[in-house]
Amino acid sequence: MLPSKCVIWTISGITARSYKGLNFNWRSVRTFLSVFLLVGYLFQLGCFCAHMRINKLLTLNPLMFHLESVLLSALFIYLATQWRTFSKQWFFVELSMKRYGLESSMKRKISIVMLLILGLTFVEHALVTSQSILLSMQKHPNSTYEALQEYFVHVEFVEIFYYLPYSAGVGVFFKILIVQKTFMWSFVDIFIIVLSIYLNFRLQQISHKLMHMSRSKAINEHSWSVIREDYVKLSRCCELMNSQLGWLIILTFFFNLYHILAQLFSSLRPVDNSFHKTYVWLSFLLLIIRVTSVCFFGGSIYDEHEHIMFILSTVPTASYNIEVERFLIHLNSAEMALTGKNFFKITRGLILKVTSAIVTYELVLIQFNQQEFKTVK
Repeated sequence: MLPSKCVIWTISGITARSYKGLNFNWRSVRTFLSVFLLVGYLFQLGCFCAHMRINKLLTLNPLMFHLESVLLSALFIYLATQWRTFSKQWFFVELSMKRYGLESSMKRKISIVMLLILGLTFVEHALVTSQSILLSMQKHPNSTYEALQEYFVHVEFVEIFYYLPYSAGVGVFFKILIVQKTFMWSFVDIFIIVLSIYLNFRLQQISHKLMHMSRSKAINEHSWSVIREDYVKLSRCCELMNSQLGWLIILTFFFNLYHILAQLFSSLRPVDNSFHKTYVWLSFLLLIIRVTSVCFFGGSIYDEHEHIMFILSTVPTASYNIEVERFLIHLNSAEMALTGKNFFKITRGLILKVTSAIVTYELVLIQFNQQEFKTVK
């Protein structure tokens, strides 16, 4: 429901009990709004590229922010066209694994992650916005209208009102776009995390069942066959996720890595404004939490795959049969892990690789941008 409310999804029937209730229509109001917002993102990106001079590293930040919004918005529209097929696969998995049940702990975990990331996103955006508004009000303490115009024209949307005549309505519209972009950026990570939590939860149910069967030395081939088929269905869902979400995963890692480098670089500069310092470090903390969460929860899928393989490899001789052998062959021939179009797979060890890359690139950035450290902001 969350993406639907944020006009990120362009599909109707998001609360339907079955995939059959989902519908995508190019003529729907939701689709029109999403395309309209995408056009707004493109217009803002075009104005920025035409007006701004990219002569320092940190001046790239707005460009990357606008570019990211355009790409993610287009990907979400594409994903909406495929969502019915995606949901159909998951629907049949749900039917097959209904007997396993659902636990409240999974829902609680999802709620905590969503509230934490969205809450920090709100606080971060509120900080940077309030700072800009306060500076504008200090320049025009006796006129709210002039302070608002100062904020829109000279602070927030310089590139927009360089080409368009000033209008408070236009300023409010583009401010809405900025808010949309901010939360869409965070939502991508939440989206990947939530799907990872759910898939890992189902895999854990299978591993617990396998552990019980192994310890009880179950010999019924049919029981092993049923649980193997459940795993195969989850494996197909993971393949579908990689197929549909691959570019989304690549983009979120690329842009998160860039913004971490930029924020860390910004934090190393001499800054007198304590308000700005708070914003920079809070933004940096949010980025670290998001990247770490994606690696941790996304990597848990691969970890559970390895755990299942270990359980089957240690099955007692009395329980070993053709179904266990087929299960092991499947596990060895097809790893279950989220990937970015097979360029990389998400594991918990990826956190260390990302950290190493950040340190390396940060040193390079500092080496080639030493001049920016000489200016106190």
